[in-house]
Amino acid sequence: MNKKAQAKLSQGYTRQMKTCANCANYTSEIRTDPEYPQYVTESYRLCSVGGFVVHKTATCDLFTKDANVRFVHKTDMKTLIFQRQFVPLILSGSQSTTIRKQENILCAGERVQFAVEPTHPRYLDTEAFCKTTIARRLDVMLTRTKSSLNFVMVKDLETLAINEGFSSYSELVEWFERHYYLPFYGVQLEWTPIIPTCNL
Repeated sequence: MNKKAQAKLSQGYTRQMKTCANCANYTSEIRTDPEYPQYVTESYRLCSVGGFVVHKTATCDLFTKDANVRFVHKTDMKTLIFQRQFVPLILSGSQSTTIRKQENILCAGERVQFAVEPTHPRYLDTEAFCKTTIARRLDVMLTRTKSSLNFVMVKDLETLAINEGFSSYSELVEWFERHYYLPFYGVQLEWTPIIPTCNL
């Protein structure tokens, strides 16, 4: 252990802030919109010890670390969030593209880190599992029977789906129809070989 690491250890240095939001005693009520499951609301934020209403950024002497909360290293690098089912495919190199909404601001040549989607809406921080560079950004259109990249029709729909982490094109469009709607207009981001940053 070098001197800097020893100093951090002796001073109790940590990136994990002791707040109500990541305390094991924090409770709240989560509601999901049945029509739009990606949107959730959180209310009734309470301390399970004292029973009083709390602010997520507050803390107290009874703070207890919640083992389920994980953290993204604070950095200027932009972050892409992935559902856990896609992580093994990304780490193995089987998946090297992702389709996102047109509002995504990442551009080719930009450094980015990937993180796992929190399993619970209150866990707003999650751990980055790799870093990479965006190699290409293409406009994409998806329907039930066809797809295009940069306005050129895709001939092999099954390969497109497999590269996105799905077993078939029908599974891909069902996922997008469930989370968004069809026809879907967005962008496809392709990245260079990843650099793993942690073990999940």
